[in-house]
Amino acid sequence: MNKNMASLLDVLLQQDDYITATQLADILGVTERSVRNYVRNLNGGTANSLIISSNEGYRIQKEPYNDALKSGLLGKEDNLLFVLAFNLMNVREYTSFDKLARQVNYSPEGIRKKVQELFKKITESNLKLKIDSKILRA
Repeated sequence: MNKNMASLLDVLLQQDDYITATQLADILGVTERSVRNYVRNLNGGTANSLIISSNEGYRIQKEPYNDALKSGLLGKEDNLLFVLAFNLMNVREYTSFDKLARQVNYSPEGIRKKVQELFKKITESNLKLKIDSKILRA
């Protein structure tokens, strides 16, 4: 996850209501198109989105994010693992490391290590999850 995507998550987590793409672009120092791309990447193209968009703007679903923080699944600085977990939970079919890397704007070489780290944290947290981890190499 790049610095601007992490900053976008930080800004959205501080909001209680919707914030427009224009406002987000100004805060992050990027274009509105970049904001839309960051949101699309963070949501991973799934129907159950981390970031909700409407005519009013964008807002984050804080409940899944906060639940992950409380469970110890991720540290406060590690938004990437949460986004990976959120994307993997909402996938209906098998995926690849390359596809996951594109979704979170991360290198395909490094994403495998991050997925392994995520699975390790899930196991260490004693979460009652069953994961069918057939992630394909492209």
